Amino acid sequence: MTRNLIILIVIGLFAIVTVENSFAQSDLKKAKERVEEKKGRDKNSISIGVMELYIPEYEGADDYNEVIYPIIEIKYDRYFFSANKGLGMFLWKSKYIQLSTAVGYEFGRDEDDSDDLNGLGDVESGAKGNVALKIKLGMLRLDAGYEKQFTGENTGFKLNYGLGLILPLNKAFIVMTGVKATYANDKYMEKYFSVNSTQSSRSGLAVYNAEAGFKSVEANIVGMLHLDENWTLQVIGNYKRLVSDAVDSPIVKDRDQFISSLGLSYKF
Repeated sequence: MTRNLIILIVIGLFAIVTVENSFAQSDLKKAKERVEEKKGRDKNSISIGVMELYIPEYEGADDYNEVIYPIIEIKYDRYFFSANKGLGMFLWKSKYIQLSTAVGYEFGRDEDDSDDLNGLGDVESGAKGNVALKIKLGMLRLDAGYEKQFTGENTGFKLNYGLGLILPLNKAFIVMTGVKATYANDKYMEKYFSVNSTQSSRSGLAVYNAEAGFKSVEANIVGMLHLDENWTLQVIGNYKRLVSDAVDSPIVKDRDQFISSLGLSYKF
């Protein structure tokens, strides 16, 4: 009898382990399916929404405007489109390194944007190209980018260098923070911060020649709250400080520039 009892116990334990293992394999399979499904949604997705921004009238202004801006983000395999970056593709995309290029739109500067720009004329808008490099080191991000407008007037180019940190506080809430420095060449500084003799006579501002160099440094923080699998609430705060030849320009009324925004988007 004792022998039979031992056999029954062994059989029972074997059955329990087998069933538990089956459930575990099933749960693992479902978890993997959810991960793959999420990766698929992230790789191929469409997000649309709206964002309200509080931004300076122009770079260097001391007055601000409220602007409604669309959120549009489309991802398909190696290709992407957003209202901010434009239409682009990844030239290289791995776990640690991303190299991309895109064509977007550069909003210039209109004389009518502010009374402080009277007599300076417009800086034409146009299409721009950019190349961006991102390096991921755990939660740390290193960024470098090149931007140049190639239609309309020649407004030179900018180089951006950034360092960021991604902090997932929980499954629903992610905080991203970072710093960035922007270098601009002579042509860019001439168009946006210099005052030539003609502009001086029309505006009353002193003649000023801004040369190439780092024009600004900035810090930002982004909070993203995933309300569910589709809806995301986004809050952004950005502080920019104009430096070197940019800050000494008579066009600049405030070297400290702030941007804040609140947005809501839906992912399909």
